Amino acid sequence: MNLLKSLNKRPLFYTCLLLITACMAYGKVLQVPSDFQSITEAIQASEAGDTVLIAPGIYMENLTVTKALTLSSWFLTTQDESYIGRTIIDGNSNTVFFLPKREKGVVNILGLTIRNGEDGIYAEAPFNLYNSKITQCEDGIDYESGSGGICMNNSFVYNLDDGIDLDGTLAYTLIKDNFIAHNEDDGIEIRLHPYQGDTAYCRISNNTITNNLEDGIQFIDYPDTSKRLYVVDRNLIKNNVMAGIGFMDQGETREDYRAASIPEPIHIYNNTISSNHYGQCGGGNLLFLNNLVVDSHASGMKNITGQSVIAYCLLYNNGINFEAVDVPVYTTSHMDPVLNQNYLPEPGSPCIDGGTALYRQDADTLFHLPRESYQGSAPDIGAREYADKGHGFPTSKSNTYIRGQHIRVSPNPFSEYIRITGSPASGSQNASLQLINSGGMLITRLPWTGNSIRYDTGHLAAGSYFIKHLEDGKAYYFKLIKL
Repeated sequence: MNLLKSLNKRPLFYTCLLLITACMAYGKVLQVPSDFQSITEAIQASEAGDTVLIAPGIYMENLTVTKALTLSSWFLTTQDESYIGRTIIDGNSNTVFFLPKREKGVVNILGLTIRNGEDGIYAEAPFNLYNSKITQCEDGIDYESGSGGICMNNSFVYNLDDGIDLDGTLAYTLIKDNFIAHNEDDGIEIRLHPYQGDTAYCRISNNTITNNLEDGIQFIDYPDTSKRLYVVDRNLIKNNVMAGIGFMDQGETREDYRAASIPEPIHIYNNTISSNHYGQCGGGNLLFLNNLVVDSHASGMKNITGQSVIAYCLLYNNGINFEAVDVPVYTTSHMDPVLNQNYLPEPGSPCIDGGTALYRQDADTLFHLPRESYQGSAPDIGAREYADKGHGFPTSKSNTYIRGQHIRVSPNPFSEYIRITGSPASGSQNASLQLINSGGMLITRLPWTGNSIRYDTGHLAAGSYFIKHLEDGKAYYFKLIKL
């Protein structure tokens, strides 16, 4: 019971990691190569619930996983990200992970580099992928009917087709906090194959999708209407060669900017879509709110029709802002968004508090953001909120220091305490420190006077925190991780 209570307070990734490591106490841990010479041999000797723990090295293997196992590098037990790049499974041009249909259980894959496969992962059953890198494959992940799961904190780079390919009917699928770049087709490709059954749900959230050779995200429709809901939120979609978000139909994947009028509901809100050839290209049942569409070479929005809704967006410096948009456009502005190089709104940006948390049409509530999901009087427009409101923090480049040598915070990651040492910059006045959580809420003001202080942190839940350093009217942020 105590474990379950603590899980409710933890961010999603740390909740999943805690569950996985807790399960290790019940299943066997099979170590490669100390116990088994190959990963394949360890999988064959395993039972559902076991963990295959893989030492650093290059493994030339093609793995079929039919049991609910956890497969990980030493990242699982250490949280040391260096093991991701040092633990490589090379498919030698064949699929690296094949996850066939099974009756129950989920495969967990953590902390691996998966490369040189026909597919990095070809899945017909649910699985979770965390903190891994997939590169030089055809598709990074090929989700087939019956699959789904959580895909979080991964990178998909330099694959020969799509970074992530979603086909068929999926279970609940969450694609969050990934870096998806330099793939030779789409960053994410989604095919809406015919389907009857309970409503399938997929959320694509808080990813950076950039420099892919076709679309950032592409939806491909088929003749029958299917029971699905796709939510695309908080993504930075930039510098893709074709469309930021492209809609095709008739099963056609080669982007030709037809901007198809897809009838399935697709909710796209609080994204920054920048410097693509087209911004949003298509939609027949599109809910498009709080989005920032800038610097599109052709048009910011093309061929939005049917039951679609466009509201509380900002379009700026596109070739043209709207092309063949046949639905009303509400409360949309065309001012300079005033962003910094990290796509964060600067002071005075019209994006700040420019969005909406609620949108109703007649008696129906089409959109409602919970109050705790944003700061200020309203959500900002775009993927990243103004820093002083608590989102998208501009953090120190150093893992140890704030503003060079002035203040040092250690250890990081931390567990039971943090220690702060140092002094304000020469000549500065009114320096202060605050500890805030990842939602921007104040936890405590630290009684810092330029001497060394220790702050006990045993009561804090695992997750991300920030030291907010206020000095001479300016705010600086330093990211900390509680294990």
